[in-house]
Amino acid sequence: LEDLLLDPTSQTGRTIRPIFDDVINEPNFLGEDLEAELFRAHKNPLVHIGFVNNLGPMVSVDDKGYIFFWRYSRDAISNYEWFEPESKQRIVFAERIFEPVPNKEPKILFSAKPIDKKKRKTMPSTPERRNRADNYIDEQELGKPWAVSVDPKTSVTTYIYKVKDPAPTGSPFSIIKRNKNNDLIYFSKEFYRPAKLAATKLLHVRATPDGSKLVFGLLIPANGPRKAHITFLLYDLVEKDLEDWRIDLDLSAAEYQEAEKPTMVNFDVT
Repeated sequence: LEDLLLDPTSQTGRTIRPIFDDVINEPNFLGEDLEAELFRAHKNPLVHIGFVNNLGPMVSVDDKGYIFFWRYSRDAISNYEWFEPESKQRIVFAERIFEPVPNKEPKILFSAKPIDKKKRKTMPSTPERRNRADNYIDEQELGKPWAVSVDPKTSVTTYIYKVKDPAPTGSPFSIIKRNKNNDLIYFSKEFYRPAKLAATKLLHVRATPDGSKLVFGLLIPANGPRKAHITFLLYDLVEKDLEDWRIDLDLSAAEYQEAEKPTMVNFDVT
């Protein structure tokens, strides 16, 4: 094996290419006249290099989300005598969010605010209306809220529930507000539409121990009711696709500012 990798008579350690000597005519040189085989394609700084399943094709990732797969093969050598990637992928470092549709009035289904005197005689009492609204909410089976926020001054908690597949032009989301006693004080349907929120930066990329997946850590800024957070995504190197898996780690405003610093955040995969 040593005879295939290094020329023992060379003090600098010359790279030997017994397989591709007939394809690469002139060696490429790095600093100190070291011969090297070049794998060229990335236009951005690399953040990860590894191998699929620790033994398969080489995989490289840059800080813009480009993922290149390389095979050490005669067919992968270009006319310029360097290796080119076998396939390319890209992960867009942005999070899918939802924003209110402008100029779209909400449909208020319940409010604990005092009722206009003219309507007070014909409308049910506030406790009765609240009970009806709570029953209607239970029938909706809204599931887990998309966003939760708490007003520190009033201790009012706002829950936003999205629909399963929001339309590009907007769909009605359920907005529910409760006081510190968990009493319903507001319930409405308001239109939200899909949008994208760019990540502040890529924190790190780490491979799982078996080399089958990559874990991406993204720093995401605060947006509307959503706090700033770190999102972890899982990329399958065999299937060459993102898995339906994620973890969000909420950050305080101070933690987010610290995480913005170049060397502040690190993680590993066990």
